[in-house]
Amino acid sequence: MEKEEEKKTENVSTEQTEVKENVTPVETPAPAEAPAETKEAETKKEEPAKEEAKPEEAAPQVGIGEEIPMSEAEIAAKKAAQEQNFNAKEEVVYKMKAEKGANPIGVAIFFALLIGFVLFLPKIVSKYGSIFEQKHHYFDSSQNLPGDEKDPEEGSDTTKKDTYSFAKADRVKVDELTFLNFVKSNLNNGQYTLTFSVVNESESLFDFKTKYYIELYNGDIKISEKLIHSYESIAPKSAVQVTVALNKEDYNSSHFKITKRTTDDYPEVKLVDKDADYDKLTCVKDNNTMVYYFKDNLLEKIDDDIRVSNDSENYGAQLEGAKQRAETLRAIEGIDSNVIETSQSGYNLKTNIDLSTTQPNNLTALKQYKYFIFHEKAKVVKYEMTALTYTCS
Repeated sequence: MEKEEEKKTENVSTEQTEVKENVTPVETPAPAEAPAETKEAETKKEEPAKEEAKPEEAAPQVGIGEEIPMSEAEIAAKKAAQEQNFNAKEEVVYKMKAEKGANPIGVAIFFALLIGFVLFLPKIVSKYGSIFEQKHHYFDSSQNLPGDEKDPEEGSDTTKKDTYSFAKADRVKVDELTFLNFVKSNLNNGQYTLTFSVVNESESLFDFKTKYYIELYNGDIKISEKLIHSYESIAPKSAVQVTVALNKEDYNSSHFKITKRTTDDYPEVKLVDKDADYDKLTCVKDNNTMVYYFKDNLLEKIDDDIRVSNDSENYGAQLEGAKQRAETLRAIEGIDSNVIETSQSGYNLKTNIDLSTTQPNNLTALKQYKYFIFHEKAKVVKYEMTALTYTCS
């Protein structure tokens, strides 16, 4: 009996020991694999021990930031709620619209505008670029402020612009003068003229002491330039008509521009012909020969010789007019003028002027551009006679 009780005691203590080991497991090295029979026996012994070990599971302690574990009942309730929501009626919260394709007409218009802008960009810059540059002009201390512009230097070209077309009958404004009503004329006798009006827009008298020129062009080629001059001064807010002589090439010119110069702009000349104590400049145009005599490049005398053939149209009327003119010229101090007739060829009107004794206002009254004042410079005579379509040498 004592032996049976000792065996029972050993079996109870063994079971208690196994229960304690299951509650607080201790990591031990894995034992060698036991035979299958032994494993089955151990499994049978462990199963009742596990059921006895968890009558009540203590709530696990959860640290901060860790997810709280759920019980099997909570997990089952959550799954049931999810299944109920999934099977519930669907409700549209936001509906995505189908993406439309690009409008081909809009794309074509966009590219047309883009190409047009690129093509016209140089013209836009050339026309309006100065508006943006003006911002710098205002704040540049080396430049004049608006309203404080200085007058252009005398002799400067004030027509820094494109040329004008005769066909369009352009109006050209330079300083206080306006040039308009340009008309070319073919006189049918080998002579051509250009006539136009000059309007004085200022409040003071204009007397042509300032030199203006009309430059004639064919394409980009400058053909010639003509002196715009009148012995009639222009009253304020008034106009005069001016006529300049042209040759055939000038007459065929397509466009023009008007420039302003002073005698300082004229190129210097060197006279090579001599007559006794004088240097001589000879200028020829059609049937008129002008000879100018200089000392130290300053004008002192003028010879004017006009030849008219007896087969000229209205020869008789021209001869009578020449005789009357000679008489008028002889009445002026310092001028000698005569008509010399040749029965076989016609007549010559010869006029000799001693500028040292002739009053300038008397010369002005004659309204002859080719008659210059005493001691005029040789470069002025040659430049302006060339501008009057004479050939000078």
